[in-house]
Amino acid sequence: EVAHDLPSLWNALAADEPPPAQAVLRPLPAPHYCAVWREGWRSTFILVDADEGLALHHMAAGGSYGEACTLLLERMDETAALAKAGAMLGNWLRLGLIAGIAAA
Repeated sequence: EVAHDLPSLWNALAADEPPPAQAVLRPLPAPHYCAVWREGWRSTFILVDADEGLALHHMAAGGSYGEACTLLLERMDETAALAKAGAMLGNWLRLGLIAGIAAA
């Protein structure tokens, strides 16, 4: 979980530039999660909202996508949870975060 604008800092460091002073101090309007993974030798990251961050955290700890969807249902109404679950899955597929699908 992160509360500050880390992408501005990390992007500046990756470009071998001095980081903007406000990047470290600028709080995000709401807590986010930072998802980090590797694409070959390159580290990649995105900020995701708390709902998606909790779902990713749950699955990284061995939970299933179905269980993550149940977590969403506990945080929002059914229509919003279904929309969020579909949007997250689509984003993870687009980013290449889905490594495989386990049989039930």
